[in-house]
Amino acid sequence: MNILLIFPPSTIYGADLTVPAVVPPLGLCYLGGYLEKHGYNKVTILDARSLRKAGLLEMGIELFMD
Repeated sequence: MNILLIFPPSTIYGADLTVPAVVPPLGLCYLGGYLEKHGYNKVTILDARSLRKAGLLEMGIELFMD
C-alpha cells in the first residue's frame, strides 16, 4: 500500500517576525518510519511549503500513483 503524508504550506514566525522559522516535518518523518517498519511498502512525505498551490495536487497525485 502506498501512503502519501503531506506537510501543508504554513507560516510560522520565530522571535524575529520578519523571518519565518524553518520547521522540518519531523512528526511526519517519525510517522513514516513507523508505517514502513510495520509493513507499508512505500511512504512518501510531501513538504508542500515550497510548492505553488497550482502544482500541489498534481504533484501529490504523481507521487502517490508511482
